[in-house]
Amino acid sequence: MRGRIKGLAVVSSAALLLAGGVTTAVVANAATAPVLLSRGKPVTASSTGGTQFAAKNAVDGNSATRWASAAGKDPSWIYVDLGATAHITRVRLQWDKSCAVSYRIETSADHATWTSIFSTTKGKGGVEDLTTLSGTGRYVRMFGIKRCRAD
Repeated sequence: MRGRIKGLAVVSSAALLLAGGVTTAVVANAATAPVLLSRGKPVTASSTGGTQFAAKNAVDGNSATRWASAAGKDPSWIYVDLGATAHITRVRLQWDKSCAVSYRIETSADHATWTSIFSTTKGKGGVEDLTTLSGTGRYVRMFGIKRCRAD
């Protein structure tokens, strides 16, 4: 998905994945305030749209940077290694002009076997805040199936 994902976060054992060219953040909720788990964590992507769109940009905390997949290559995906298992309850995707119409949010204990915790064929772009998720995993992935435009 060429676009932008900013932030993959797990909140209260919830995940906040911001996607779109793509920036990512995962946050965990303590009893009080959410704690960002994804910042600076290892990130792996199916492809990149160039060095300026590296996967690590998705979790760098800088809204001016982003991950973008290679143009015209579907499916495309990005996942973050949280370093420990977390209960995922939230993913927030923040797309740029490119987005995914059809995508899944998935979790995994081993980054080999994935479980879908959200799926849509009606992605709208902009900000998609998925707040009613329930899943467990060390890895959280946005698996883009079909992009909203050709780039």
